[in-house]
Amino acid sequence: MRCSYACVCCGVLTTCVCCGVLYARAQDVAAAVAAAKSAEGAWAKTSGAERAAVLRAIADAVEKNKPELAHKEAINAGKPLQETAWDIDDVAGCFRHHADLAEALDKKQGTLVDVGMEEFETRLFWEPKGVVGIIVPWNYPALMATWKVAAALAAGCTIVLKPSELTPYTALDLAVLAREQAGLPAGVLNVVCVCVFFYVRVHGRVRMRELHAHRRACMRECGRAACRGTFLLPRRGAPGVRNPFWRR
Repeated sequence: MRCSYACVCCGVLTTCVCCGVLYARAQDVAAAVAAAKSAEGAWAKTSGAERAAVLRAIADAVEKNKPELAHKEAINAGKPLQETAWDIDDVAGCFRHHADLAEALDKKQGTLVDVGMEEFETRLFWEPKGVVGIIVPWNYPALMATWKVAAALAAGCTIVLKPSELTPYTALDLAVLAREQAGLPAGVLNVVCVCVFFYVRVHGRVRMRELHAHRRACMRECGRAACRGTFLLPRRGAPGVRNPFWRR
């Protein structure tokens, strides 16, 4: 990917340069969204069981590469290696959990709904929302990306993921593992490294934006207009929380 300038990521504890990440330009973000749109139809038509197989393959790839991922997460996020190893275990577990949910979705499709009138037959179907833009913060880079990515993939959505420009390391690795070792189709998961303001403003074809942030903090960074219509996921454990990437 050709970019105009690069972001240098430094280890928090040593301040040494641990990687350089190319910043995406407007055309790069547009290309990522176009790739997600192109892959949207085929991925949405897959069954929950087919998506579950890919999600479990991603979990296997994460577990296989756990030492390397944990080491990178420790360097870039400034966490103890033991803690990042736990995070990577949670990443694999999250993909397996959403694989189970994807399979369960197959059984729910076409569920009969009693509308109180015998002359009508009503059935309930869940459909993917389309291309999802996901923005995650710096403090749990791989795990918070996984919370969003796994849910969107399970629902049949395609993704443009914007990790924190401070800690993009493992999010990029996650996309590579998903594509090269787990067989995720091209265009389903795309990663761009830009500032949040630029990412939210640059393209209007994303059907849904998922921000793991407080609304006021998001407005301060993006500008008030950028947050209009943005979907904010409730805190984990809040009553009524469900997968926001399905529509019925």
